[in-house]
Amino acid sequence: MSSVTGDILANLRAAYSGDWTLWRSNTGACYATRRRRLHAAEIDAGLAQTVAADDAAALAGRLRTQEGLLGPDAA
Repeated sequence: MSSVTGDILANLRAAYSGDWTLWRSNTGACYATRRRRLHAAEIDAGLAQTVAADDAAALAGRLRTQEGLLGPDAA
């Protein structure tokens, strides 16, 4: 794993640790799974229980998208 990828993943873990568990597979893909189970309505609205990406930078974008789907009132 490159130090850039490691740094990005470490920063993501720090930023999203309350809501997501993040890890990197032995093939290099990056994953994030929510710490809570989603309701059917949330899934219907586009939220995902787990997101995956080829690298940490792409995972950051997917997490931002997921957080954006929650709307401004989510906490």
